[in-house]
Amino acid sequence: MSTPLMKKKADGTPYFSRTEWEFENALHGNRPVLLYRRSDDVLFNPRDPLFQSKLTQLRRVDEFFARFTEKGGASLRAHAGYANTGELLTRVRQDVEHYLSELLGDRMTVKVPASGKSAESHRQRKPATGRRASRHL
Repeated sequence: MSTPLMKKKADGTPYFSRTEWEFENALHGNRPVLLYRRSDDVLFNPRDPLFQSKLTQLRRVDEFFARFTEKGGASLRAHAGYANTGELLTRVRQDVEHYLSELLGDRMTVKVPASGKSAESHRQRKPATGRRASRHL
């Protein structure tokens, strides 16, 4: 959430960044949008010449994610936190497998090695059921 774009939102306010624009644009694509946020604390050095800029970016990210929670704490849009890259890779793999399972129904089972190191998948054809994906993150 760095440099605001010149392009404006429908309400006339600027996008915080290209990331925010890409997210909003993806929502209009009528496809699932997977959203993740690193959950560990951000450490800043107050002597860093970019300290204020980094703090502003953190506040913008906080504001961005705050839009997904009502004042009472209810979630308006699902998103997942992760603590490290390994956890993110595992979570993305699980979410993509879940989405593909719903999309493809029983027609195909995709097995991805737990290590996530291999890009190959083993596919096994099964009869089509006609189910469609209904879960949006």
